[in-house]
Amino acid sequence: MKNRGITLVSLVITIIILIILAGLSLNLVLGENGLFHRAVSAQEMQKVAQIKEKLSLEIAAAETDAIIRNEKLEQKQLEDIIQKYGTLQEDKDTIITKDGNYKISLKEIWYGTLSNSGSYTDKVEQVQVLEQEIADLQKKYDDLKRLNDGNGAILESLQTQIETLKTEKEDLEKQKTNLETQLADAQTANSNLTTTLQQEQEKSQQLEQQITDLSNKKLKKVQLTASSGNTYNVTSYENYQDFTLDNFSYTARGSAWLWNDCSGQGYGPTISLSYNNQTGILTVITNNDAVGFGNGNCSTSVSGVFLTYLSD
Repeated sequence: MKNRGITLVSLVITIIILIILAGLSLNLVLGENGLFHRAVSAQEMQKVAQIKEKLSLEIAAAETDAIIRNEKLEQKQLEDIIQKYGTLQEDKDTIITKDGNYKISLKEIWYGTLSNSGSYTDKVEQVQVLEQEIADLQKKYDDLKRLNDGNGAILESLQTQIETLKTEKEDLEKQKTNLETQLADAQTANSNLTTTLQQEQEKSQQLEQQITDLSNKKLKKVQLTASSGNTYNVTSYENYQDFTLDNFSYTARGSAWLWNDCSGQGYGPTISLSYNNQTGILTVITNNDAVGFGNGNCSTSVSGVFLTYLSD
């Protein structure tokens, strides 16, 4: 009786194949170009793009506000904006973000000239000076209070100076808040101007296309043939729905019997045109009922009807 089962060699080969397949699967998922690494890279790129967009909008708004004040964007103002999202390195170009420690190039977001002074820098420096003065006075006040040497008047004077400086600081902070509000308004105005510019550009392109279309057309004048009696059918012409009476003209010939004079105002025969742009039918109406001076009637007839139109 034979024993049935797997041999040791077959078992070893099977294990080796499984190990190879497991290594390939792990490399596909966790390798340098694996699915996990790609997902993480995509998420990082999205975060970097969001930070760049926020920085770009704030810097553009600040620059617009500076232009309104007839100034340039200030170095201090630019650094304060960048500080909200990261740290500007010594090369004045590389930004290390707070969220994720990503590297961003300032030149990819904004490139221009800066000023080392201006309204914003002045306000910030004034606030810093006042804060230092408040800290110095508070320290003196605390030292004198600890000594308790009876200098009550000096302490009261110092306290008054501290309160005055605090009030000035609050005023400067309000002015700074107003500047930030102006920056936000300038950002909104900049967005509205961009939308308006795009709309005007679209209108300009449409007008240019209309001018090109018109320049490719030629003015033609053709003599019409009556379709029935005194009516003319122009539906065979392109855009006949847009025709008006200005597109039509006619020539006429007249006659007078005996010594009749048909030149008197209100006495001679009349010709009028009527056009229906829905049906494309032109009707010529001749009135020969008017009576001239003397015996006999005046008469007139249309000798030719013409259509003038634009054609390719």
